[in-house]
Amino acid sequence: PRHSLKEAILLMTKKPQGAAVVSNNSKKLIGIITDGDLRRGFAKNGNINELIVSDVMNKKPINIYSNARLQEAVTLMEDRVSQISVLPVLNEDTDKCVGLLRLHDIYQSKLI
Repeated sequence: PRHSLKEAILLMTKKPQGAAVVSNNSKKLIGIITDGDLRRGFAKNGNINELIVSDVMNKKPINIYSNARLQEAVTLMEDRVSQISVLPVLNEDTDKCVGLLRLHDIYQSKLI
């Protein structure tokens, strides 16, 4: 969370998922930063060199556990209130983030 936005952008460019998970030293999810968060942070401040990840990240991201049904994830993402396209996936036993699930990937897989 203390990394610069520039570092976050470089990381997100290496893995073009549209988002990056923010975790603590124990790998527990403490937030998520999306392309939209970066745009809003830049639009508000104008200088990404002055911002750190925790300034713009979503500190209470919607997430799902790895043992959940795929349809549950789609329902969460398509919900009119949340309207999210990336969902952090947590291990149900440890609450550690084990990945990101993208709505785009679900649709492309034709599993739903």
